[in-house]
Amino acid sequence: MTKQDDIWNCTECGSEQGRHDQWFDGVCEKCNSEKMESIYMEIKKEDIDKMRIAIDSESVNIYIEFGLDSDIEPIHIAYWIIDEWEEDADVAVSIFKAIEWFYLDKKRLLEILGFSLVD
Repeated sequence: MTKQDDIWNCTECGSEQGRHDQWFDGVCEKCNSEKMESIYMEIKKEDIDKMRIAIDSESVNIYIEFGLDSDIEPIHIAYWIIDEWEEDADVAVSIFKAIEWFYLDKKRLLEILGFSLVD
């Protein structure tokens, strides 16, 4: 393989990359990270009703579930495991507040956590 065969251009920013950097279907790691961040930091207002909470003895997970028939992966809004609250009791307060906001006002919970609501 020649050096020229080893080079590809990102379809988003156009920067040259080596073949070992191509993990995201023609998009460089930086552009993929920015894209994923924007996807997960913006929540459609209509998806608020799809928010779910799962609480068990090991973890607390607040997420948006699009259904089993959907190709869209769940968006995890907040997730804690037992190790976190065992190491730092302040984490437990955050968990309790998140659970409370989940039941009182999901929109406000998303805003507190830094998500943007879009139409």
